[in-house]
Amino acid sequence: MAEEWSQLQEGLSRVERMGVQNGGTLPGAREGEQLNGDAEAHDPDQPPTTTQLSTALSAAQARIAHLESTLNTHSTLQTLYEETLSDATDRIRQYAFEQQQHTIALHKHYTTLLSQSRNETIEAQLTHQAWQGHMERLSEGVREAMRARAEEKRPWLGRIQGLKEENRVLRKMVGWEPPAEDSEDEEESGQGGGERGSVGSGQQGMYLGRDC
Repeated sequence: MAEEWSQLQEGLSRVERMGVQNGGTLPGAREGEQLNGDAEAHDPDQPPTTTQLSTALSAAQARIAHLESTLNTHSTLQTLYEETLSDATDRIRQYAFEQQQHTIALHKHYTTLLSQSRNETIEAQLTHQAWQGHMERLSEGVREAMRARAEEKRPWLGRIQGLKEENRVLRKMVGWEPPAEDSEDEEESGQGGGERGSVGSGQQGMYLGRDC
């Protein structure tokens, strides 16, 4: 549009200059037609009139106004397009950033949950292993205590049997009835009392033997 306007201004200036050089006469119709875009046929020797030039100028101005309106419309559309594109780009960028942050937060949350679950599982396994270790040590301690108890009871049981036999022999020597036989359970449950009774019986038997 700027080039057409420049060409129109240059053409009008040339027409004015040629009119001045020809003593106020205007150039031929063919030249005026080429410069001003007049489509009507004129006599080559007849110069264009002022009306024709005004009509050509009005047409050129109308075309210029139309081109300016088109330019303004295109500029408005371009501005609207750039604003819409910028707004859409900002929205898309913000949406992508929010989705990325949401994904990172979800990943962090589930990673924390997995870590907690793993720690709880490890802690439960360690607790179970410690409990098993305590139970094994307790069982081993009970077995050791039972073995020690059996080892500890063994010489005393032999001694008790010996004292019982000695008591029976001594009572037989003095003509007393033999003592009643106790069951094995009563001997084990009342080991302390049995030992004291046997010892007392043994001592009594010894006294009886001395009297004899």
